[in-house]
Amino acid sequence: MAGFPYVQATSRLAAFFEKVRTVNPPPRMTQLWLTGIGFGSVNDRPLIALMKELDYTDASGVPTSKWAELRGSEAERKASLGRQLHVGYPDVFAQYPDEYVARSLSKDEFRNFVRPKVSAGTLGPIVSTFFALRSLATFGEAVAVEAGGAAPATTHRPHRSQ
Repeated sequence: MAGFPYVQATSRLAAFFEKVRTVNPPPRMTQLWLTGIGFGSVNDRPLIALMKELDYTDASGVPTSKWAELRGSEAERKASLGRQLHVGYPDVFAQYPDEYVARSLSKDEFRNFVRPKVSAGTLGPIVSTFFALRSLATFGEAVAVEAGGAAPATTHRPHRSQ
């Protein structure tokens, strides 16, 4: 059974990923680095674990090659997040196809899927984190970009908000 990464301050995720795009990668992602880029709250600290779970940093916090994908264009960043959601939430993507996750998966359905796998205290933050990340990601073109090809214009469909 896979874990389900989460943060408490999901309202800060979009700003965090925008900041990652505009600053140089750290030698190692630490609390001190987070504070230096404006994310010094105790609620921002779980961003370190989230980035590890999404494979943007290794176990010691050193940025992986995936980090560079976050620093590209908005489309590249969104496609990268779509791909890395598969890494952070493999059980979800084993159960549901990309298109369904991107467009149709409701919070209630996700909550019901995750509930038996997590503690009651983490369920809400897991649901909020997943949907906040999903709102920043695109699906479909992630496969074409990963394979080295250009994404067809017809595959770029942002999900509908839940």
